[in-house]
Amino acid sequence: MAERARSVAITGALGNLGWKLMRQLAAHSAATRLVGLDNRPADATQEAELRQLANGRSVAIDLVECDLAD
Repeated sequence: MAERARSVAITGALGNLGWKLMRQLAAHSAATRLVGLDNRPADATQEAELRQLANGRSVAIDLVECDLAD
């Protein structure tokens, strides 16, 4: 049986706990896609840090500015 692709979405991804979780998942998770949702924009260094933590694994990383109340 083929392994299923795993996607993980984290709300509040740029906050204190959300950012810690995003870093852990980027470094150690079997997820193939990480989506960070927050109401403020991410800067380029944050995305670069997550990609570096993925350490060459094929992980799609998306940091999305959005408001879940909309």
